[in-house]
Amino acid sequence: MVGGSPCIDGTRLTCANVAQSLRYESVDEYLRDYPHLTPADIRNCLEYCSRRQCIEDEVINFCQQCTLDTRRDPDPDDSPEEIWLLAETLLMNRKSNTRSRD
Repeated sequence: MVGGSPCIDGTRLTCANVAQSLRYESVDEYLRDYPHLTPADIRNCLEYCSRRQCIEDEVINFCQQCTLDTRRDPDPDDSPEEIWLLAETLLMNRKSNTRSRD
């Protein structure tokens, strides 16, 4: 946990950090930036987020910028988003890309 938000074990990377970064770069590019991570770390993080497992786990704080995070007043320049939907989309895209390479 980072500030009570779910993260990849042994890191300070929250599920939101990972999902939002993967919107703009590939998993391979992300792993080059964080060589201590594995593809399984990324997949597990996205699966956790897409299932909204944080609700069941009753985390102390939801990820910043997630619509589940109600700790602060919304900032119009930094609007929250449904990170779990982004994670779900990223997982579906990864699965379809993997199938198309087979």
